[in-house]
Amino acid sequence: MANEDLEISGANEFAEELEKMLQEQPKICEKALKSVGNKFRKRVRQVTKESTEKITGKLIRGYNLSKVSRNGFGDMDIDFYATSPHFHLVEHGHVQKDKKGKEIGVVPGRLMVHQVREEFKDTMPEELQKALDTLLKKEGLL
Repeated sequence: MANEDLEISGANEFAEELEKMLQEQPKICEKALKSVGNKFRKRVRQVTKESTEKITGKLIRGYNLSKVSRNGFGDMDIDFYATSPHFHLVEHGHVQKDKKGKEIGVVPGRLMVHQVREEFKDTMPEELQKALDTLLKKEGLL
């Protein structure tokens, strides 16, 4: 058998570009997550304004995002939360009582966050795919 060496030109440059892209990846993914999170929060605020009669601003100002967190496996996530003490009552509904404790009715939940979550099920993967495409274009791999 003949001993032939296979030589690939440009392999080292490709490996260097790939390594550089992997170093940039967390920054770009974090930026994309923050962007999607901010869009989600903005949409929840808009839906809250549309679905509540009395707008004092306390409920809307209580919508926040956590910092992007990473676990040991390379996964990233960002959490949406509400700090308003009455948020759960407006979101899920509650029993209305008079001063004596007698039930006088039920206030239905507005389900603002649930509604926006359903909207974002389709758009969030698209936004993150755009971020990935941006990364690949920046590195010249797409």
